[in-house]
Amino acid sequence: MKFLTSLLLLFVVVMVSAVNLSMAKESANQLTERLQELDGAAIQEPAELNRHKRLTCEIDRSLCLLHCRLKGYLRAYCSQQKVCRCVQ
Repeated sequence: MKFLTSLLLLFVVVMVSAVNLSMAKESANQLTERLQELDGAAIQEPAELNRHKRLTCEIDRSLCLLHCRLKGYLRAYCSQQKVCRCVQ
């Protein structure tokens, strides 16, 4: 009788663990999706920084590239509005 009780208890523990693992994987997938959404979201920058970017493009385009390289980006360009844009 003890053997059957132990076996039943072990079965319950394994099933609960499997359910918890499944829920953890689902939560991890949801978190990954949310992080990808946030990664793709546009980030608003302060007006002062935008003003600095415009001045960078109006003075010299190479300063825009230097600015972006220092931030870790590979390429840079100046938009029609003279705003420096950094691109991977």
